[in-house]
Amino acid sequence: SHFLEHTPDLEAVLNNPTYRLNLPMLARVLDLSTWPDAQCFYTQNGVRYCERVGLEMLPPMSDLQQYDALVLLTGFGAVMRQGSEHFHPDVAGFYHLPYITVEVAHRVAAAAISVLAIDCVTVECQTQGHPLLMTGDVHPVLLGHEPPVFILEGVAGDRIAPQAGFVPT
Repeated sequence: SHFLEHTPDLEAVLNNPTYRLNLPMLARVLDLSTWPDAQCFYTQNGVRYCERVGLEMLPPMSDLQQYDALVLLTGFGAVMRQGSEHFHPDVAGFYHLPYITVEVAHRVAAAAISVLAIDCVTVECQTQGHPLLMTGDVHPVLLGHEPPVFILEGVAGDRIAPQAGFVPT
């Protein structure tokens, strides 16, 4: 892991039969791109997306515990598809990348979710623009849990609806 020392590499994880990564998983997909609270959103290159994924956006613990994976679609996948050459920080150096709060990480880990996927390049929050700094508190909560919650970043969530005809919930 790029956040925790002395953790297994990907080959060791994928070949470990105690982890469910190589088995079919039941996933809960949350389309957060339409969340009603405007304070959670940012607009970049004409795309409005959910910047802060908070605890209030998750289903209750009893619902989460029914799933093996949680997919968070913030709407940022459409920004990533435009290419990095079109993605620029604001004047303070903030990129306004979607992130999950530590409380979300704790809820996901407590629900025994095996994989958390998000349509962004990180789950961490940017805390400074110049130089660029991010929090480092979400990865340890998820990856340090036993069993770990594996993080899949950069999911092309904006392609699910066109391919499937709907976004499953």
